[in-house]
Amino acid sequence: MKHVLLALLALSLIACNVGSPDRAVALVTSTPAASAAPVYTQAPVIQTVIVSATNPPPTLTQVPTLTPTWLFPTPTRMVTNTPTLTITPPPTVAPTPARSFNGIRMDYFMLNKSDRKYVPGEDIWFKFKVTNIAGRDIPYSCIGALMNDVKSQCSWGDSVLRAGQSLEWEDHINHNAVGRYVIFGGVCYGSNRSTCDTVRDRNGWADLSEWISIEINQR
Repeated sequence: MKHVLLALLALSLIACNVGSPDRAVALVTSTPAASAAPVYTQAPVIQTVIVSATNPPPTLTQVPTLTPTWLFPTPTRMVTNTPTLTITPPPTVAPTPARSFNGIRMDYFMLNKSDRKYVPGEDIWFKFKVTNIAGRDIPYSCIGALMNDVKSQCSWGDSVLRAGQSLEWEDHINHNAVGRYVIFGGVCYGSNRSTCDTVRDRNGWADLSEWISIEINQR
């Protein structure tokens, strides 16, 4: 329809310009619109995998799992040295050297107290050991301790010390008077124990140990 109308319009213009050669004739023609350039889209490439005995399917490899590593060192238990408790033994009193008389040997005689200081009436503890080394039986009246010429303590008395026999004993002696004294172990061959115990027969005593000095003082 559009082309028909344009043709009629052109004929009308020609008719109007007949006899006027100098008048230009304008022809209106219809110019078709330019067509858009075709757009080509690339077709997707389809890969076909043919599975056959000679072309096995790809093997899927499992991705290894990462194990976290502890970056800090393992705490070490601190070991401390436990102090050792050292127990210092109390001072000991060295026994006096051994002596013998008439076949009886005093192996040792010692006091229990190291400072050798006492108060009136306090127990003065002593230890001793005697052995018969004569190879025969020996009768005796008293075996014990003597303190100067004022006091004695018969631990064993009016008996016989058999050949090779030993006696080991612990005993004490007391004295009430203040002063300085000596005490020693010995054997008495007096007439009997009572005589030796009262020190009336001092000549019957034989010293079998060193003399040990002691003090008796008021509190």
